[in-house]
This record gives sequence, C-alpha cells and structure tokens, in this order.
Amino acid sequence: MTPIQTPLTQDFVLSQLDTLPAFPRTVQRILASVDDPESNMAELAHLVAHDPAIAARVFAAAHKAAMERDRVVDDIYTATSLIGIQAVREIALFFSMAGFIRELTDDLAQGSLWRHSVAVGVCAQELAWHVRSGTSIHHAFIAGLLHDIGQFWLLRHAAQASSACWARVHSEGIDICQAEKAVFGTDHAVLGSWLVQAWGLPASIASAVQGHHRPDAAADGQPLVDVLHVAEVLSNALELNGHTNVHVSYLSPRACEALGVVWDGEILPLFGRIEARAQYMSSYLMG
Repeated sequence: MTPIQTPLTQDFVLSQLDTLPAFPRTVQRILASVDDPESNMAELAHLVAHDPAIAARVFAAAHKAAMERDRVVDDIYTATSLIGIQAVREIALFFSMAGFIRELTDDLAQGSLWRHSVAVGVCAQELAWHVRSGTSIHHAFIAGLLHDIGQFWLLRHAAQASSACWARVHSEGIDICQAEKAVFGTDHAVLGSWLVQAWGLPASIASAVQGHHRPDAAADGQPLVDVLHVAEVLSNALELNGHTNVHVSYLSPRACEALGVVWDGEILPLFGRIEARAQYMSSYLMG
C-alpha cells in the first residue's frame, strides 16, 4: 500500500481505488435508471436475472405475494411484475450493498462505523419518503450508506492519523472535518465525494456526501444534501448505532425548513419506522 502524501489530492486518492472492494455494478445500473423515463420492468428483470443471489431474493418475495393471490411464479419476468419495480429495486440495492459492506467490513473490522452508515441510510430513505422532497428514496438510501466512505479510506491508509483526529474531536470539541483538514488538507466528506464520482454514481449523491456536514454551503436546489444532513443528525439523536455517547452535531435550521420538517408529534411514527428498519438492516448487513 502506497504511503499517503499530504495534502491529499483527488488524483492520489483515486490512484488507490483498487485497495477497496469493487463497487457493485448492479447498484450503479439501478441508480442510473431511477430517473430514466425509458427504463422499464423488462430491463430490470434482465439485470436481476444475471445476479443469482438477487434473483433468488426476488423469487422469494414474489412467491410470497403469489401465494396470497393464488398465482404461479415460474420466471423472473413474472416475479418482477408481481412485486413491482420499486420493490425489485429495493431488493437489488439492499443485497448488492450487503455484499459490498461485508467485504469492506471484513477488511477493516470497523463494524461500529458501518452500523452508523446503515442507520443513516435508513434515516435518509425514510426521511425522503416522509417529506416528499422529490429526492429518490433509492438515491437517499445509497447516499446514507456511503456518506462516511471517506472515513473508511482514511482508516485504511492512515489509521493512526485518523484516530488522532477523532481524539481531538473528543478532547477539544472541534468538528471532525476541521481536525481532518488540519492533518490531511481535506476532509472525509470531500474525499468520499471523490470516490462516489469515480464509481459513476449520480451527481446528486456525490454532492450530498460532500455537503452532509455543511448543507448551508451547498448550492440551492439540492434536496438530497439536506435530507442526508438531517438524517445523520437524526440517527445520532436516536442512538441507532448502538452507542449512548454519540455526538449530536449541528442541525441546520435552513435544511429543516427547506424539507418542511417539523419536530412535533406528527413525526413520531417516522421515528418508529426508522428504528425498526435500522435494526433489521443492521442485523442483516452486519450479521
């Protein structure tokens, strides 16, 4: 592994891309099709058919639905039609990312950080649905899972220096991005956006990863930035990563206003859905 050079540059970070597991092509192709009006069920079925693990999960869901409707499922096209394009995308994204997360977690032994990422992914997806901001729930889920991918890169290439940054956060009360910039010349949010771009994911996800700590500095008209920012703060407040000493960071009033989030009794059902889904996904992805 090449020793890092500071300040870190985008070229250097991307030159080390092969030290991370290959990003799933299924995720890339599904996210690219979400906003494509020409995308259809047949194309999605064809994609799923070429991934036996995902196809098995789709068939399982379809057989359950078929039993309730007294129907027979004997091919992947019938299966996808029966449960719907949104459900198939959900299954494919979930299980594709499960493999990626497990491979990366095995290498880094950073289960706590991934549990946090899973929690933020669930929060972002549920929040995007709750506020009806126009943000794709699939984009929100993947953005949440990848929002701290820059920290994984730093832990792989500069574990001691990265840990020292967190020590400053806890001892001095400074922001993690501030501590990282002092050491690396950049922070994990910017670094993560470089990786997301290199993997060919939608620009909205790269922008959200880069801006999730500083949503007020992002350009207007990027609701996913606000969704991801609020989702991370909410996941910490709900203590979804299993720790009770989490740091509840700054919550942007502008981001909440832009999303129309009101912290009153009507939002409580959202908290319940988030907690239930986060527990399930974390147990599967980290199991």
